[in-house]
Amino acid sequence: QRNREQTSLPVVVQRVAVISSSEAAGLQDFMTHLNENAYGYRYQVSLFQAAMQGQHAAAEIAVQIAAINLRATEFDCIVMVRGGGARLDLQAFDELVLCRAIAHASLPVLCGIGHDIDQSVADIVCFASLKTPTATADFLIAHHANFEAEVQLCLQQIRQTTAIWLQQQNRNLGQLQREIKHHAQTRLRVAYDNIIRLQQLVKLTANNKIRQENQHIEKLTQLTAALHPKATFARGYSLTMHNNQVLTSEKQVNPGDLLTTHLQDGQIISTTHAILA
Repeated sequence: QRNREQTSLPVVVQRVAVISSSEAAGLQDFMTHLNENAYGYRYQVSLFQAAMQGQHAAAEIAVQIAAINLRATEFDCIVMVRGGGARLDLQAFDELVLCRAIAHASLPVLCGIGHDIDQSVADIVCFASLKTPTATADFLIAHHANFEAEVQLCLQQIRQTTAIWLQQQNRNLGQLQREIKHHAQTRLRVAYDNIIRLQQLVKLTANNKIRQENQHIEKLTQLTAALHPKATFARGYSLTMHNNQVLTSEKQVNPGDLLTTHLQDGQIISTTHAILA
């Protein structure tokens, strides 16, 4: 199984190199079944003609495998198909030249030789041995369908994962909204309490200031009242004036001057008789 060990089928097989006789009934079965698949898959099939029985069949098929190897980047796999026949008709698939070409092919080789009982050497050394050309087409279709199923499964998993992630994010957003609302309300409550405290502090400070100013005014009023001339007169003091000027020195008065003395309850007018130092 060197061909299986050295090659691998792409996850999507669309470019198929078919080795067969253009007149082979097996080729028609393969093409019809491949193109009319229920999934609507489309394949690009290139035919490399070779005799599928007779003396020169093995060499012709080996030559076509070599031709496909030179164009390996253009294809995904090689398919050999032919319908059933007698054991003698299938001898070409036991020959060394063909089996060596299959074993060393650059691409996976699918053998769809129409025999159910006998097994050829080509069946052993190829990538996959199918019983009939139709079974070979089914193999390719199933390979493609398996890939599509995996894609659909991945898509479903992505959707489920995305839905779970979105639900989690929605829950996280809801939690964040609640936390933001709670923090905002807490900040507003703290700010409101600070405003109330500031109002109370301003009111208290203003009242204290007003009280202090009132006390100061009251002291000034008391001081003003205490210093008022009437209060001074009430304590026994008097005010003497000459020519409407308050006398503060004996030098302001001469003998014979007329003086006016103001008391609490009236005035005394007197004449200066003498000045004593």
